[in-house]
Parts: sequence; structure tokens; C-alpha cells
Amino acid sequence: MSDDDAELKLPVIDELKVGDRQYQLLSRKCASCDEDHYEIWRWCGASFARWHMPHGFKFDEFRRYVELADEQLLMNSDDLLNDFHAELQRVNTPDGIKADWSYSFRLVEYARQRTSLLNRLGFLDVLLTKEPLTDTHLIALRAAFELGHAASERRLLAEYEDALFDGFAMAEWREAGLPKAREERIRQGERTRAEVLNAAAALYAKDPSLVRNDSETARQMLKMNLPGLQKGNGVQVTVDAITRHLRDSRRHHN
Repeated sequence: MSDDDAELKLPVIDELKVGDRQYQLLSRKCASCDEDHYEIWRWCGASFARWHMPHGFKFDEFRRYVELADEQLLMNSDDLLNDFHAELQRVNTPDGIKADWSYSFRLVEYARQRTSLLNRLGFLDVLLTKEPLTDTHLIALRAAFELGHAASERRLLAEYEDALFDGFAMAEWREAGLPKAREERIRQGERTRAEVLNAAAALYAKDPSLVRNDSETARQMLKMNLPGLQKGNGVQVTVDAITRHLRDSRRHHN
């Protein structure tokens, strides 16, 4: 049997249709660890994508994951520009925009000038509508705008995601004091805890003796290099932090 034939015989665990998009959850048995590894296949017309899900992904997370991903994948130029217009209204005043040394100010001014240029050239309305287009040049213009936004946001998150989360927490602390900052830290802790518990379940299934050894479980977990346990610059959550999550979860369960 060829590799292509093997791919076609992957069992479909679940499927979901959203508009003209078709999603399927498939399971692959890993030859190395003998565990199920999940994939999501996405069709939209002639477009096909194959997503390899992270270790610890559960089949019952499929529908919620697809709903979130599908919503993000449908963001278009109209949504993005309306968000920018709201931001312009926020920073603008009757006397103009307040200039400072921030990169944020320079980006706002840069984007405002480009918006004015597109308006003068008669192309802004193309980006401010969800109506289907037939002119290939206008389709390319809209796609280029959306691609530029996605590439820029991806670069920002790849390089500064941890700093952004820390910045959000600090901003909340300054603006609303301890309660909001504490809530943000709790949300971050919940994301980390979910990753820890999913990984622990997988480790316990392979080696039940780890249930009584939280420190060794934490060390084994760090060897897995899970994305949810990365803090940036090659630094991971500590063994002590993982151990606390495991023990707190056990006490809560009891």
C-alpha cells in the first residue's frame, strides 16, 4: 500500500461544516509512541489545509477549536479597517493627533497617510466592503491588504508575545489596580495549567508510576518542549511551577 493510500485510510473522528468550509478531525496512530495523533483537514473550494494538532490535543476540543480558528480566518479588510478607524477616533482630537515618541503613534500616522492615499486613488471603498469582487486586480488589492496585516501581526506575536502578555498585565495594574491585573495573571495561569494537565494525562497513561512523583512528571514534561510552557528566549516554565499546578489540581479534584 502506498503512502497516499495510507493517508486516505485515516479514520475520521468528527467533522463540521461552517458555511462553505468543511473540517474533518482525523486520527493517526504514532509508530513511535503508539498514541493517537490528531489532524484537522480543512477544505474551502479548491483550497486545502492540513493542521497537525499539538501533543495533548483531545478529540472533544475539535469543534470549539474549529469555531475559533474559522472566525479568525474569515477576518477581511472591512473588519480590519473599521477597527483602525475606531482607533483613529480614539487618538484624534479637534486639534489633531497628539504626537509622542511611541511607535504606536508613528504606526497610526503611517496608516492614516496610506488610507488617505488609497482614498485619493479611488481604492479605499474596495477595502471597506464585504461584497464579492469580480475584477482580479481589485481581488488582488484586497488580498494583499489582508496578507500584509496577517504577516505583520504574526511577526509581532512571534517576537514579542510574552512581552505583550506581561505588558497587558502591567497596563491593567496601572489602569484599574490589583484586581484586573490579578485576573490577567489568573487567565495566564489557567492557560498554563490546562497545558500542564493535558501533558500530565499523556505521561500518566504511558507511565502510571508518575502519578505519585510530581517532580519527575514536571521534568519529563519539560523535555516535551510544549508550546504552552514556553516563556520566550528559550526559557520554559520551571519545574516548581509545574509541580504547583499538579498539586493544586489534585487538591481541587479531591
